[in-house]
Amino acid sequence: MNTELLLLVLLLAEFWAWIRKPLWAFSTIVVPAKIIRGELQTNSTGGTALSVVLEHIRQTRPKKAFVITDSFVEPPADAGLSIKPCNIEALIPASGTPDVLKEYGIPVSVLAPIP
Repeated sequence: MNTELLLLVLLLAEFWAWIRKPLWAFSTIVVPAKIIRGELQTNSTGGTALSVVLEHIRQTRPKKAFVITDSFVEPPADAGLSIKPCNIEALIPASGTPDVLKEYGIPVSVLAPIP
């Protein structure tokens, strides 16, 4: 995901003026993120827990959320968290698997492989 993430951050940087802020990064926690000179700046930890994303969305109540992930996420421990609190979509790399995201009703777009 490193190559894909670098390219996605560069693409997001081009659209920075049109992205609703704040931007968030997640792992086992959700933390603020910025793109500075084409580089993602954040203080996230290792791991990928979908439950923290859903809880953050539940607390902040956005109308829409776009999740970019390698797709190797831990399913929520609490089945009640699997209910989508808003319109969520996800983007994963070609090497990812949409299974856990789709299990919880999150539509997934898969990037084409990088040649």
